[in-house]
Amino acid sequence: MSGVKQLGLFWGDTELYFSESAGKESLRFFSVPIKGENPHGLIPIKDNSPEEEKRLVIDIQKALKEHHITNFTINLSLPTKDIIFRTFTIPWMPPNETQKVVEFEAVKYLPFSLNELSYTFYPIVITQNGIKRLRIIFVAIKKSTLENYKRILTEASLTVDIVEPTPTCLLRTLRFRNKALPKEQYAIVEKEEEYGKITIIADGIPQFVRDFNLRIASSDQEEISPEAITTRLLNEIQISLDYFNRIGNPQEIDQIIFLTSSDKETLAKKLQESLEIDVVYINSETLLIPGSKKIGYLNALGINLHKEIPSNASFDLSGKKQQAPDFYMKTAFKSIDIKSLLPVVAICATILIASPLLSNALIEKEKNKLAVLKEKIGTYEGASSTSLEGKNKELKDKLSSIQGVYIKSEISYLLTAIPQMLPKSVWLTNLSIDYIQRNSLPSPNISLTGLAYAKEANEQFRLVNKFLNTVKENKTFADHFERIILLNAQAEKAEKYSVTRFSISCR
Repeated sequence: MSGVKQLGLFWGDTELYFSESAGKESLRFFSVPIKGENPHGLIPIKDNSPEEEKRLVIDIQKALKEHHITNFTINLSLPTKDIIFRTFTIPWMPPNETQKVVEFEAVKYLPFSLNELSYTFYPIVITQNGIKRLRIIFVAIKKSTLENYKRILTEASLTVDIVEPTPTCLLRTLRFRNKALPKEQYAIVEKEEEYGKITIIADGIPQFVRDFNLRIASSDQEEISPEAITTRLLNEIQISLDYFNRIGNPQEIDQIIFLTSSDKETLAKKLQESLEIDVVYINSETLLIPGSKKIGYLNALGINLHKEIPSNASFDLSGKKQQAPDFYMKTAFKSIDIKSLLPVVAICATILIASPLLSNALIEKEKNKLAVLKEKIGTYEGASSTSLEGKNKELKDKLSSIQGVYIKSEISYLLTAIPQMLPKSVWLTNLSIDYIQRNSLPSPNISLTGLAYAKEANEQFRLVNKFLNTVKENKTFADHFERIILLNAQAEKAEKYSVTRFSISCR
């Protein structure tokens, strides 16, 4: 086994799909059912009652304990029903100028204010009628919706790290499983029972996503015939492809990847015959370990591979500060215009003719520089290179020792504040400090290890989580540290008592 353990979660309609992996090795998959009154799945997360959320939190904690999960930092893959995908073009400009222009332009395509959204975008350089422009892939989620997800996971003693939409995660898994993906434009059609989704990919980046229900909305029948589902699926795919072409994407789809957990390859052949597009059939079970076949597990696995399998574009919605994305260059080959090269040829010829005349002037200038340097060197002119290197090292060592002197530190306040933040029945067993350079200054990192005791195990986890949140909400800690995370929390015996040992890292 190699690599640090990663815990991934895809929040599905009727189940939470978990994946634990170490590096590129899948360790286990498991799920937690979402119980609600909606016959077709989850009551929308914003409408969940406190009782339902509490029951879900308890179920998550039970599943983590049952599967011996000790890593409580989680990567979250979110369903596209909560994600806003928008594509639009803007004039070309340097990367450092795109942020404000994208924010100005995006509001034209959004039903919400940008202040209500957690968002990211990715620019692609394109040419339209010989003019260079930027195609913007804009991805967002309402902050309130994202906070609802995070709140439930926090109550289950989980700390959210990376947040990505499912299409990015699924693409990563397909690449990891060495599935041959077209280089140009193609579509991924997912079908699971009576639900479907289509994602159109261009240059390895999701450009368009649409979910659809294969059950006719006006029908109350318990069963729906396979023929009706196939017809509805064909219609939904055709509608999506037509719409994508109408919004400024004239390029044809080269291939459809049909991904399913239950349907046979015969359905893929029907799609190919009706749509007249090459359709590749993939059963999700062939991409997972035995006993797991739901497409949701592919998304959970994909979010875990964010370090192992880099994506063409990153769409992390966690709210962390991200580096401005480099432009993806997409340009067409152009024939050489001889007339446009004539001015360049003329300039080069002039330089060649003038070179002999300039050479003497440059030599004289360098001689003057050499005379000035000899005057500045003075007494060191006859010194050997060894003695000069020794003198240079001596001065550097003195400077380094002076720069290493700590003249200011907030560590005393940080240490004083920790005991005041400890809840009752929580105590520390170890506290370690190490210094790193941050903004050219020495800055401390703090690691806290301790124990929590309560009669109920769930109450012990709640106390640990309370302490973690108190540290995060402390203004000085929040200003000083970029990441305050729970590294692990696990039950153990201390003499005859059951306690929970935890480790918190402040960096």
